[in-house]
Amino acid sequence: MKRIYLTLMLMLGTYMVTKSQNYTVTTVAGATTSGFVDGTGTAARFRNPDGVLIDKDGNIIVTDRTNHSIRKMTPTGVVTTLAGTGIAGYAEGKPGQFNFPWQSTMDAAGNIIVVEKDGARIRKIAADGTVSTIAGTGVLGFEDGLASEAKFNQSLDAVVDSEGNIFVADRDNRRIRKIGTDGIVSTFAGDGTTAIFTQPIALAIDAQDNLFVSDANKIKLVTKAGVVSTIVGSTKGYDDGTSGLPLTVKLGDIFGLNFDNNGNIILADASNHRIRKITPGENSDWTTATVTTIGGTGSTGKIDGLGNVATFNQPYDVVVDESGNIYVADNFNNSIRKLVPSPLPVQLSSFTATAHNSQVKIQWKTVSESDNSHFRVLRSSNAQDFTTLGVVSGNGNSTQVLDYHFIDYNPLIGINYYQLEQVDFDGKTSLSNIVTVNFNIQAKNKLSVYYSADKKLVLELDEKLTKKAFVKVFTIAGQEVFSASINQETAKISLPISLQKGIYVVSLQGEKDNDSVKIIVE
Repeated sequence: MKRIYLTLMLMLGTYMVTKSQNYTVTTVAGATTSGFVDGTGTAARFRNPDGVLIDKDGNIIVTDRTNHSIRKMTPTGVVTTLAGTGIAGYAEGKPGQFNFPWQSTMDAAGNIIVVEKDGARIRKIAADGTVSTIAGTGVLGFEDGLASEAKFNQSLDAVVDSEGNIFVADRDNRRIRKIGTDGIVSTFAGDGTTAIFTQPIALAIDAQDNLFVSDANKIKLVTKAGVVSTIVGSTKGYDDGTSGLPLTVKLGDIFGLNFDNNGNIILADASNHRIRKITPGENSDWTTATVTTIGGTGSTGKIDGLGNVATFNQPYDVVVDESGNIYVADNFNNSIRKLVPSPLPVQLSSFTATAHNSQVKIQWKTVSESDNSHFRVLRSSNAQDFTTLGVVSGNGNSTQVLDYHFIDYNPLIGINYYQLEQVDFDGKTSLSNIVTVNFNIQAKNKLSVYYSADKKLVLELDEKLTKKAFVKVFTIAGQEVFSASINQETAKISLPISLQKGIYVVSLQGEKDNDSVKIIVE
């Protein structure tokens, strides 16, 4: 007689999803073969595109770094050269010359502000295409003062505030510099040491003129008063961390960040080859933010498709249009990619996982469902390799608010990643976002179960039953095949039952205690 004791984190019951979005990744323009060619779609050529922004007409402005040029791409992928000759240099006027332009931004008048990394200048492209210099001497170094005398050292990004001031991520000077509307360059934050900034790289700015800075695998907030704090990130690596605990997150090299239309921050995580999202907590509280991955697998490549299977190769920047489409400067793929939001067939208003005692309670809520056959509850230890814990029936078509829950009775020790896979009646599937739980409690196994040679199901408990309980047996797909009530005080239950070969879930449901165990019948 072979006994197998396997604790299962499965329980059938009522259930609860988050309004979440999948993204589909496409290539809008460019190809992995680099070059300097205007054209449409994959006929166009870029060479290490670093930055993307959207102008007032909805065109995407591309900072084409190693072509030393600024390109313009329509939403349909028609690429033209806006400024620059393809050769490194310094020239004003039309078409102008640049020396490794990195990223760019736009002021209220529609001028394109270009950060010239190796050229040590901040440049401007007017509406008529004329190139001029806003600040910098062309000599790498550090000096505040008049814009014409100021020095920068490997600056990478810039943003413009509501008053027209330009803020520059001056990487090797470890400072955020400010170019005032009066033409004076000053240090806004940082002191040149690693005490405040290590390597400020990318910038974003919100409606209150707060700055968000990517700095050595962390995201830092700089208030309008110049107060600096870390809001996301711990050490370098890849880990979306625990939901609501942004300082548990691991980030790679973030070369680009921008806001989407819902106040979330979209990140271009270059070294992890992923596009990630920071969602603030209630009332835009960044200290309780959650990080999720919306595109990329971590492997280098250029595969279009759903966000969780698409691949990137060093994405350097992101920008979001009015429709919520995310454009990506996919640097080593020499391409501009696009993530198009595709809502799940179910509209989810919440999806959470919470540790309680020796269990994790997974809850979700739908506000509408369309052609929804069922949900699969998935779990992973690394946010990449997911296995199915159980199946929860959907409600087909519904416009009512429906609650769901699922119990994981045997969580992994450490970080648990949970995800929902929604399955239509025709077999099509969609994935929700991922939620995480850091589980550090060793689960107790109160119940042991085995199937004896004389075809009896034997349950052994740590303590005697003192109240009425029910024993139920399910197939691994969730179909109930047996149910019996137990009334006697006992610590061992033996029930005659004929089971075919396979995997089953045995559930003991009492007035106070519930436990489930998976058994294999051979």
